[in-house]
Amino acid sequence: SKIDIVISPNNYSDAQVTCDGQTNLNLVPGDRVSIRKNETPVRLIHPAEHDYFQLLRAKLHWGKNL
Repeated sequence: SKIDIVISPNNYSDAQVTCDGQTNLNLVPGDRVSIRKNETPVRLIHPAEHDYFQLLRAKLHWGKNL
């Protein structure tokens, strides 16, 4: 499947694309961003002790008093 996002020609606000929190790309009216699933799966390698939810808790301060 594929998703297309088109910046409206009437858009007067700043628009950017951020990929994996690292890359910023400024968009202008009329620009199109296409997103699709890759045909080949990506294999991620993590240490045995890696805990994704612990990482989220730390980064998002889940369970902490505000």
